Amino acid sequence: MCGPPCAGKNTYVTQHARPGDLVVDLDALYTAVNAHPTRADHDQPPALTPFALDARDAILTRLLHGDHNLRAAWVIHSAPEPRTRAEWKQRGATVVMVTAPHEVLTHRARGQRPTPWVDHITDWHRRYQPGHVDHTITTG
Repeated sequence: MCGPPCAGKNTYVTQHARPGDLVVDLDALYTAVNAHPTRADHDQPPALTPFALDARDAILTRLLHGDHNLRAAWVIHSAPEPRTRAEWKQRGATVVMVTAPHEVLTHRARGQRPTPWVDHITDWHRRYQPGHVDHTITTG
């Protein structure tokens, strides 16, 4: 699952994943390592970033080595660069881009996320380059 912040990646996964599926979500990992998360699961204190990233990377390493018996794994990642999406595709993943119009994304961010999220959306659009995806879903 890739796309800009506030596009609906988590919502899509929640609607389609089954019990026992693996979900790799950096936001959820921040919540797991934060003693007092605020504003749901979107508080990302910079001091916790290396820990959340290390946890995500360890899960992805195990997943990519095939050391599992999972029915499905859902990786939620913004992935604005096509090389990231191409690598996933090369490893056999189905790449789904979830997106929404910029004004919809910023409206969601202002209502549901910490202040920096509007900047995260702008940064994603600045870095985004088209590339292969199997499916594109537009929300909002």
